[in-house]
Amino acid sequence: MYGLETKLWIEKKSVLGKELATILVGLGALRFGDFTLTSGRRSPYYIDLRLLPSYPSALERIADMYVAVMENEIGMSRLKVAGIPTAGLPLATAVSLRARLPLIYVRETPKLHGEMKMIEGVLSEGDEVVLIDDLATTGGSLLKAASAVRASGGHVSHAVVLIDREEGGSENLASAGIELHAVSRISDLLSWLEAVGGIPVDKVDTIKEYLKEVRSK
Repeated sequence: MYGLETKLWIEKKSVLGKELATILVGLGALRFGDFTLTSGRRSPYYIDLRLLPSYPSALERIADMYVAVMENEIGMSRLKVAGIPTAGLPLATAVSLRARLPLIYVRETPKLHGEMKMIEGVLSEGDEVVLIDDLATTGGSLLKAASAVRASGGHVSHAVVLIDREEGGSENLASAGIELHAVSRISDLLSWLEAVGGIPVDKVDTIKEYLKEVRSK
């Protein structure tokens, strides 16, 4: 049985997911069609969160959603947040400012001079680091970042994203000792949008079939 606080958080998180869907549709960040993902897989929907820094109020509100997930599912004591290049970095910066937590970020490639670091910012041996990214698909970018943080002496047990695309990321991260937290799962977000008519009618069956297919893999 869930305790009262957990039940209240589950309800609040459901409300946050609906608000998130409204924000993304309003900004044009959630689109339906035929898209090729970084992985090479074709998807009937696309989420472009790189738009967010151009909308400061939306970015601030979404940063608050990340903070709420961290407060209720991880705890905020002695954490540092790490931005994942490139879409995760402005999000991590906003989260750092809203939560008043130290920020580091992971480079895509090591510096070619100086200490040839993969991590920018202050990371000390034993620091607890939570990874911040926009989406989780297979979890590849988060796993790469976790490896870099761990190689530099940090501890990584948690990653937070805005949306879990439910394409194996949670399972892949769990195998590396990392728990994935998301403001919303894509299935929940799309189910609510379908209920309120926020998905083109001719795309509903295609999206449902896509979600069923990726979950079965």
